[in-house]
Parts: sequence; C-alpha cells; structure tokens
Amino acid sequence: MGRLMVRLYQIIIAGFFIFGTGILSAGQNTAIVDWRRMELKVSAVSTILEEESGNTADWQYTAQRRAEESLFENFIRSMKKVQVDAYSTAADVIHSDYTKNRRLYSYYTGMRKSEIRYIEQDVIIEKIFPLFGEDGFMQILFEAGYDTGNFHTYDRFVHSIVFTGLVVDARGLGKVPAAAPRIFDSNHTLVFSADMMYLESFRKWGAVQYTDDLNVRLYEKRVGDNPYRIVAIHDDKLIETDIAISVEDAQVLLQKEGSRENLMQGRVVIIMDSLRV
Repeated sequence: MGRLMVRLYQIIIAGFFIFGTGILSAGQNTAIVDWRRMELKVSAVSTILEEESGNTADWQYTAQRRAEESLFENFIRSMKKVQVDAYSTAADVIHSDYTKNRRLYSYYTGMRKSEIRYIEQDVIIEKIFPLFGEDGFMQILFEAGYDTGNFHTYDRFVHSIVFTGLVVDARGLGKVPAAAPRIFDSNHTLVFSADMMYLESFRKWGAVQYTDDLNVRLYEKRVGDNPYRIVAIHDDKLIETDIAISVEDAQVLLQKEGSRENLMQGRVVIIMDSLRV
C-alpha cells in the first residue's frame, strides 16, 4: 500500500482533524471551496532546506515531495468543508461508507495537473478539483436521480408558461451552499431536489449553480432566456442549506411539464451573499 493511501486511512481514523477555523490554513496550506466556480482549490507549502549533501535541485525536489504529501492531507481534511446535502459533509459521507475511500484516493492520484511555484525559500503547490463535470469528485460522494421527475402535484390550477429555468434570490437569509440543496414551499412541501434530477445532469453541473451576481445572463446557457425569477422567503424551520419559496411561486413553477423537464436537468441558479468557504 502506497504512502498516500496509508496516510488517507490515518487521517480518516483521526476523524478528519482540521487545524484552524474557517479556511483550512497554516501558512500557505489552504483549502477553499468556491461555489461560484464549483471547485475545491487546495494548496500546500514546504520550506526548501539546505542539507549537508546534494545541491539546490535536490533540496527543491525534497521540499516538493513534502509539499505533495501535505497537499494530499489537506485535500482529505478539506472534505469537512464540502457540504454535500442538508445533513452531510463529504467527510460525513466517507465516514459512513468506507468503500468510497479508495475511490477518492484513485480520483486524487488521477488528477495529476497542478501548479508549482518557488517563492524565496518555499515551494508552493496548488491543485484545483472540480465538484462536477467529467473530472468532478461529487459523483463519488452523492448519487442523484433516485426520484427523477416525481414533483409534487398541486390541486389548484394556476396560469403559467414554460420556464427555461429557475432563478432564486436567497440573499440576506444566511443560507449555506451545498452540492444537493433542497427547495421547499412555505408549507414545507418539497419542490425541488437533486433526487428529482437526471443523474447525468447532476454529474454534469450539479443540482444548482450558485452566484453572488444578479446578472444571471452569465448563466444563460444553464437557465435559458426565460427563467422564472423569484425571491426566497425566511423560514426558521429549514436548515441553512435548504431554501423556502411561496406556495404560489411553487405552483406557477411546477404547473407546466416543460418547466418540470428543465428542473430535471438542473437548470437552477441560486443567488447568495457569500460563496467561498
């Protein structure tokens, strides 16, 4: 078993201990979840030490190897910062299903592209891990599509049109981004979740696109030119990853089959205040 694999099990057994608070940090050792870009950026630093033997290239290489091991540890520890759904971080998922450990290890070792910089006496390595897409690691942690297309049916008919997507303004509510958030109406009826999506769409770009920019034209490819734009409402009974909308908005949104089809494709944008954790 390789050293990185052994270290993986050591970190998992230790309970994903995180040093510091907020951004995983110790000098240049950081892990940042950027929900706007839907990616995890991890970095590690190691000091270049002059030894009795060898040369500058040898010392730099040794420091780089130490930084690479620290980078792997930071990646595993950062799983505590990646919120998967309403109740679980990536670390929680791995703890509950240890078969995912080797898959996560294989994923990490397969992502070879990294940026290496030498600054004064330090070597810094940075690596970006997409949450979704062909190289996304969320598909290891969460399987969407268990209830595809099973939207709630409201008894009362309301006038509506086919919407190309959904844009929810959730600013000012203290909400937290997650890979698989849920949207409820004010009666706490489930309106949308990753389970209702196509699995392929979830793997492609997740359940929702987060942004802190009201100019959602940047995401027109996702929500189209005629999305339903609504404002989320405050609800003390929902946890911080879940969002509430009015019953009236939910009825309008789900009235047409074409709108429901676009929801199954994950054509949803949520506007929040802060998207880097």
